[in-house]
Amino acid sequence: MSRSAGTTFAEQRAAEPAPRRRNVRALVLLFALCTIPVAIEEAILVATGFRSARPLAPQVTAPQALGIFHDLRWMLVYHDSWPMFLGEFVLALLLRSALIAAIAQVCWPAEAQRPSFRESLRRSAGFTAICMICLSPWAIVAMAASETSLSWFTFGELLPVIFLTVMVASGGIRRRWWCGLPPLTVVGWTLLSLLVSSLGGAAISSVSGWWTVAVAACFGAFNALLWRAIVRSIVIRRSLWPRAWVVPSAFVVTLAALLVLSVFSSLGAGPAGANRWVPALVAAQRQIPDHTILFVAGYNSSYGGNRDVTSVPVHFSYRGLGADGSPLAYHAKDTHQSLFASAALLAEQVQAVANRDHHPVTIVAQSEGTLVTRAYLGAFAHREVDTVVFTSPLVRPGRAYFPPPSESSGWGYVAGWELRGMLHVMRLIGPYDEHADEPFVRSIVEHAPFFRDSMLCAVPGVRMIAFVPTAAAAVVPPNLDSQIPLVELPGVHGTLLQRPGFDRLLVAFIRGELTDGDRSALFSLLQRVAAGWQAPALALSVNPVWHAAGIPDAAFDLHVCGPAS
Repeated sequence: MSRSAGTTFAEQRAAEPAPRRRNVRALVLLFALCTIPVAIEEAILVATGFRSARPLAPQVTAPQALGIFHDLRWMLVYHDSWPMFLGEFVLALLLRSALIAAIAQVCWPAEAQRPSFRESLRRSAGFTAICMICLSPWAIVAMAASETSLSWFTFGELLPVIFLTVMVASGGIRRRWWCGLPPLTVVGWTLLSLLVSSLGGAAISSVSGWWTVAVAACFGAFNALLWRAIVRSIVIRRSLWPRAWVVPSAFVVTLAALLVLSVFSSLGAGPAGANRWVPALVAAQRQIPDHTILFVAGYNSSYGGNRDVTSVPVHFSYRGLGADGSPLAYHAKDTHQSLFASAALLAEQVQAVANRDHHPVTIVAQSEGTLVTRAYLGAFAHREVDTVVFTSPLVRPGRAYFPPPSESSGWGYVAGWELRGMLHVMRLIGPYDEHADEPFVRSIVEHAPFFRDSMLCAVPGVRMIAFVPTAAAAVVPPNLDSQIPLVELPGVHGTLLQRPGFDRLLVAFIRGELTDGDRSALFSLLQRVAAGWQAPALALSVNPVWHAAGIPDAAFDLHVCGPAS
């Protein structure tokens, strides 16, 4: 209810219905505002079979920045041109601003003078527009996590988003929301809203069918209670340091986190130079002299070369073989080439090693190396290989798309240009050499149907296993269709080869003694909790570049692998 310019607060209170009736009506309206949008989105996702995106629905009406972050991830994935993106931006801005303003009106405590709806709408519109712009880099990072299936990107997305969500908790509710720290009670309620959104995604991932709509609506009701507590705390309690421009400073601080993220994203390359991986693989090679171990390192790895052609384990070279048959030295930039170019070099090296040793070849691959190996198994004859071991595999890459810079449209068009801009800035201020359109990235983007669906599918004639770190649960969707054993090991991406005893696990698998997967209840729980923080996958069927008509889509279909041989 708005008040006229000449109406006093006491007159406004006197003109309103009895407190009990007013409170009941406000609660009913609040629950409707917070549950109906959630239920509608969840119902649409269930009706379309969009299984992997269902955990996002509780965030539709999550307080302030969380709801905006939900909108951004959908917008950046599902647009195919500047006009379409701008239209979505304006529509999301209007709807989100109106929702925040309406919720603020019905949650406003009776003992405080409530602003008019027009004033609430003005505040929420300014907050929403600024927040959409400032949160967009982290929505891009969420897309990068979906595209590469690299858990470091998920962690790099979550921490800044949590920090910003707390810092802007007063946004859209009070005047000058960008000044001062939010009251401690607001911080507590905001952190609880993050937990509720995570648990909502976990709960939805744990049920099936139309039951997910009811579950999502329940968490929409929790959002209503959180909104009520947050708005009341903002209005009643004073902020800390009310004159300090805290929020702009917080945005600047989070941008610095991009530099840290770029360092961690290269973990998983596979130790090089010092060859820290040698002890585990050498120990394994000594125990299985009837196999030759070929190690395929990951992104930004390097190798100094070895003149001893018979050295073990054999290190795959991203530059190929020398005239004497030894792997050539390579630098980090060589790992940026197309995955299928690397796969062709791997096919050549496998053949050379098999001809030299006359033994079956065991490929041990890490991080990017798992993509190279899967491309090799899918595109080349591989009768010399009888076992493949994935460590820190990129389990479900290829869930996003952006067109090359030469195109004027395409799904994820604006997201692609924002990613290019972010990486350009990072190259200017740090020793980084990553490009959004380097052949490695484009080979994932262009061949997304293959990599999205096949990483955990069995290959006839090859025994396969995947060792995944516990931290990978943050980026591995729940309910995976895996035809190969998955063994969880404590750790983070790219560190499993250094675990004590890894050589024993490797030898046990090659000898046929390790045949079953092993994942903890914690891993499954983390998968479900993190599901709501991932960017929605771009459906294979909507992107004509992929030519994926009739192809199973892991984002929609529970079973994407063909019959296991």
